[in-house]
Amino acid sequence: MADLKKKLAFSIQQAKVPEEESSAYFGANAAKDPRWAETQIFDDSPTGRPRTLINRKKFEDSGAGEDYVREVEFGEGLHLLKYIAPEVFNDLYITAMSEKEPRRWLEESYQHAVNDKENPEKRRFEDWVRYSRLDQVVGGYISGGENSNVPTMKTWGKDLPFGRIFRSKLEGLKSQLGITDTENPWFNTN
Repeated sequence: MADLKKKLAFSIQQAKVPEEESSAYFGANAAKDPRWAETQIFDDSPTGRPRTLINRKKFEDSGAGEDYVREVEFGEGLHLLKYIAPEVFNDLYITAMSEKEPRRWLEESYQHAVNDKENPEKRRFEDWVRYSRLDQVVGGYISGGENSNVPTMKTWGKDLPFGRIFRSKLEGLKSQLGITDTENPWFNTN
């Protein structure tokens, strides 16, 4: 599905924010900010359009790889999947929420987020999965691993509890985006 690849590439391009604007957003204490990047959509965005802000200071201080900006733009672009390809996103969401292994993993992650002392999650489980966690899980499957440019993605591997059916759907998404085990048109790995 070349259309999905083009839609995502266009959306990522449109959501880019100049480095100076991202730096101003994260401020003088950017390295201590808990956020690595932020995708603003609709009401969250001062322009009403999607915007991807990258905390470059935090990445660079944490030893990010050479192509981390493009990898983060890709990962943050996955937040837009629910808007540019709702049928693809909804299929992933329904599968992850209904297959035992990924569902249990999502529930455990949610409990960890709710119990976070500094920034406890306040959304309902379903909303948290739909608007935050599922995008991370998809990104972790696609770009995670020891060769990732993104420090927080280095511990993600294919051995995590993705489940059989959900894993198959993720492989289908990779195929639609032109990603194979040896080729990735979105970013280079270390």
